[in-house]
Amino acid sequence: MKVLKKVPKTIVFSLLVVITLLAQISDLWAMDAKVLEERLTFLENELNQKQVNIDHIWTMLAACLVFFMQGGFLLLEAGLVRSKNSINVAQKNIADFILATVCFGAVGFMLMFGNSLGGLVGFDWELLAFDKVEDWTFTFFVFQVVFCGTAATIVSGAVAERMKFGGYLAVTLLIALLIYPVFGHWAWGNLLNGDNEPFLAAMGFVDFAGSTVVHSVGGWVALAAVLVIGPRLGRYDQDGKPVEINGHSPVLATFGCIILWIGWIGFNGGSTTAGTPAFAHIIANTVVAGAIGGLFGLVLGRKVDGHYRPDRSINGVLGGLVGITAGCDVVSLWGAIFIGAGSAVVVVLAADFLEKKLKADDVVGAVSVHGVAGAFGTLALALVAPAGTFEMGMWAQLGVQATGVATAFVWAFVLPYFILKIVNSMFEGGMRVSEEDELNGLNFAEHAATMGASHVLREMEHVFAGSDGQEEPHANFIAADEADEIAFYFKRLMDRNASLVTGMKNTTDVLVSASQNLASMSTDLSAQAEQTQSRAFELESTTQNVSGDMNKMADGVGEAGNLAKTIAENADEMSQTVQNVANEIRSVVGSIDEISSSTDQTQSLLSNAVGEVREGQDKMKALGEAARATSDVLNMISDIANQTNMLALNATIEAARSGEAGKGFAVVAGEVKNLANQTAKAIADIEQRVSTMQNGASDAVHVMEKIAGLVEHVKETADGIDSAVDRQSIAAGRISGRLGEMTDMTTYVASEINRVASNTHDASSMAGHAAHQTDNLNEGILDVKQAASLSHTQARDLKGEAEEISKSAAQLNKLVSSLSLHKMAQEAAE
Repeated sequence: MKVLKKVPKTIVFSLLVVITLLAQISDLWAMDAKVLEERLTFLENELNQKQVNIDHIWTMLAACLVFFMQGGFLLLEAGLVRSKNSINVAQKNIADFILATVCFGAVGFMLMFGNSLGGLVGFDWELLAFDKVEDWTFTFFVFQVVFCGTAATIVSGAVAERMKFGGYLAVTLLIALLIYPVFGHWAWGNLLNGDNEPFLAAMGFVDFAGSTVVHSVGGWVALAAVLVIGPRLGRYDQDGKPVEINGHSPVLATFGCIILWIGWIGFNGGSTTAGTPAFAHIIANTVVAGAIGGLFGLVLGRKVDGHYRPDRSINGVLGGLVGITAGCDVVSLWGAIFIGAGSAVVVVLAADFLEKKLKADDVVGAVSVHGVAGAFGTLALALVAPAGTFEMGMWAQLGVQATGVATAFVWAFVLPYFILKIVNSMFEGGMRVSEEDELNGLNFAEHAATMGASHVLREMEHVFAGSDGQEEPHANFIAADEADEIAFYFKRLMDRNASLVTGMKNTTDVLVSASQNLASMSTDLSAQAEQTQSRAFELESTTQNVSGDMNKMADGVGEAGNLAKTIAENADEMSQTVQNVANEIRSVVGSIDEISSSTDQTQSLLSNAVGEVREGQDKMKALGEAARATSDVLNMISDIANQTNMLALNATIEAARSGEAGKGFAVVAGEVKNLANQTAKAIADIEQRVSTMQNGASDAVHVMEKIAGLVEHVKETADGIDSAVDRQSIAAGRISGRLGEMTDMTTYVASEINRVASNTHDASSMAGHAAHQTDNLNEGILDVKQAASLSHTQARDLKGEAEEISKSAAQLNKLVSSLSLHKMAQEAAE
């Protein structure tokens, strides 16, 4: 036992295996031939079943690797687009596989692998419904459906950043239902059913894992879609020169490329659909071709671009993988190297041609990588395959390969181009998003989601849109990537902030100066308000005095009006009395006329003469008394006129004291004074007339007395009496005329005095109104005084606020001066 412990375990295990095999051989040796045959048949069946199981496992494992390529495409496309569109391309990669699985499973798988109808299309009810199929059919379907998903997802990267999500789903439907299944039937329609004779396969067309069937088909559809929807905004400048728009994460794109490289092991190796050592050669060619393609892409990119662009190495690797896919099962390692190198070269050349000549904006280079490199690999297969690989010879095989490539181009590019043109024109806006949505990014526009800097860029664009007088950023500025766009906006932000700080500095300087001026103005305003308040006090006192004087004047004018009214009433009475005297005088004149006319009868009436004379004597006495009464009335009127004259004088004095307010009243007082003077003159004239009348009456009395004494001498003096009567008649006429004039004068005086009374009443009203206006003025002056007091207080407060503003402005000025942005602006200005 100790010796056995010293022997290595591997030797012990080998000895046990040998002993077991010897035991089995001894058992078989002991069996008869029939039992041995049955046992060998059983073992063969077991081995075949194991192989079938291995085939299922390998194919499913390969399908998983190909499915994993979907994630590689997702990362590749997400990294090569701007972050504002990364969610959109990710959603397209999952959506196209969902839709491809449904459509290819429902119809496409049957069209591709059903019983061939004239070598053009397949049809099989069992495949349509998956009702009665073998297990292998399910495994084969899984492997083929991930191929269909690959063909569909190639388009996603090419049309990224501007195609509507719904439009992309329509392209996926077109590929999964028509383009891929039909062409797949032409090339691979006999893979599931060996009795089928599709027309390309029958011609001897070779495409082992799908350089043309999968990749070129997807690439040509991508080219059609790119040409229909046009390039991205800003992809070409005004002169038509291409402008680079870099993706937001070359790291993700590189990782996606590595995942695709890993998945390609299942893509090419799984195409054997058999778990045999044959896939070792296939996988080796695949890995080598990818590496050589990446190397040439890196070197050529450096020569063309002057630096090592990430997309050159990535697309070089993918181009090499796509190119080797068609012949990875037959070409040698050197053939794989040639195909990998050539594929990388055509990828670089095709990318430049599409970009500069066709103006085809292929975001990830899908057309050159899948379409062109796939076609190149399919053709190169005929040139580098070992001798004897093809029955028809190299050049004949090259012709068949070219026929397949050309057929694929016509079917996958020309037909989809016209279909997509029609679809694009059927809907408003076509399959492309609006300019606004493209600028904002499809993450938000199509999915209401944000990622990375897209939301920040959109908000910054909204902030700057037309706010600083500049044009929209996309009008003259084309960003190479989001970092460039952020730098552009950041520079604008720095410029705006520098301008803002400079403006704040200038504003604070103005504010400091303005606050100082405001403080000075508030001081002046306070002094003016104080002066206004003092003047208001003085004006208030003056208006109060004027108001008192106006009230007194109104009272005096009222009294003058009442007195003038009384004078007018007395003048009316005097006029009536004078009228009565005139009537009496006219009666005397009539009597004298009768005496004159009765001279002839004097002799006969002498007996009655004494009585008549006595009667005349009495009347003459009465006339004297009336004359005296008239004299008294005239004296009273004279007194009234004198008083009126005094009132007018007083009114004139008061009007002069009232200044402008009393000018109108002074005119009235002057008129009253003139009227009083005229009245005094008229009264003096009347008094003279009345005095004459009194003297005449006295003389008449004496004459009558003489007549009474000389009645007896009437006859002797008849002629003298007649002459005396004539003289009396003339004198009486004169007296009557004078009395008439006195009556007219008295009436005129009464009228003038009434007018004086009316004017005096008007003057009283005007004086009262002036007094009321003076009171209102006094109230207004009181308001002015209060306002002046308030202005004084507010001016004092304003001065305090101005001083506070000045302090704050000085602090703000100091703070702004300390800002680094302001210093940066000054440095930039220098």
